[in-house]
Amino acid sequence: MNNNIKKVNRKISTKTLNKSVKIKDISFVEKPNSDYFNVRKDDIISILENSDLSKELLIFYRVLLTNFNENDLNTFYHNIRSLKIDEFSGNVSKSKNVAFETLAFYKFIVNTIYIKDKNKIDTLYHELFHMSTAKREKNVLFIGFRTVDVNNNIGFGEGINEGYTQILAERYFDNSTKGNYNIFVYIILLVERIVGKEKMQSLYMQSSLYGLIDELKKYASFEDISRFITYTDYLIRNIYTKNNSDKKVAIMGEMCKYINMFIVNTCINKWKLNPPQTDEEYHIMGKDIEYFLNSTLTVIYNSNKSVNCSIIDNEDFMMKIVDDLDELDIDLNFSKEKKLV
Repeated sequence: MNNNIKKVNRKISTKTLNKSVKIKDISFVEKPNSDYFNVRKDDIISILENSDLSKELLIFYRVLLTNFNENDLNTFYHNIRSLKIDEFSGNVSKSKNVAFETLAFYKFIVNTIYIKDKNKIDTLYHELFHMSTAKREKNVLFIGFRTVDVNNNIGFGEGINEGYTQILAERYFDNSTKGNYNIFVYIILLVERIVGKEKMQSLYMQSSLYGLIDELKKYASFEDISRFITYTDYLIRNIYTKNNSDKKVAIMGEMCKYINMFIVNTCINKWKLNPPQTDEEYHIMGKDIEYFLNSTLTVIYNSNKSVNCSIIDNEDFMMKIVDDLDELDIDLNFSKEKKLV
């Protein structure tokens, strides 16, 4: 084992966790206007062909047309017309204590993607997804699954948004960097299993965190969803900071445990409401369980050392599934060695 990796052993009470982080009121999350843009599409190929990095932009456009509903692409069609791609130098991070280097970022106010080196464009597609979902309606900024009240500087969904943006970049572009969002990719892939891939992608391209919350409300309480979004937002802003205190690391470890149990409970509630009936549905359910059982470790940074926090105890998780689904007479054929048969 790497000598720089240690386990979190400090215990944090629920009271301490609640005092440390104020739960956001997601009732302020607004619904975006789907008819916000009246866009032209007929000249899009010509625009892309005459753009900087035209080859990559054309590839990205073809991927959108192939894998997404064109009715959800209005923001892309609007923003791509004026998109600029520039290089930047130096460290653009607000803090020198982050554990990774920024290679690219998107700035909505000037509709520009900044790349550290245009000859190394692995991160370009991640930023293009940000560009394709960024719009402002009055005082609210929407970017994918992130919603920001500009006047009050209140944001929701940053962790979910970065995780899902990276999922799409990795899913559709083989040369996309794995990035620095592995834990968020893991978390949001589980959310996608609950919501469904097609629905999740559509809501993302519509910039509708509001719609995602509506989907999760079918299987989880408003309070639990609020806590889930609050914790993922807290983690995205703090988990990669190198000088976290032991207490802060322990707090984030507890958040990770809550997040995963939220997803487990939400998934089980979905199975209870819609129990599998066909072999295909059993297969999908089995894959979901297997994904949980193969959960990775959460990496949190602390004084230049990475800290591993176990996410799910496999024994406890499997017992919970068996207990909760037993009343539905669902046959779970699995073995300890193969995890699931």
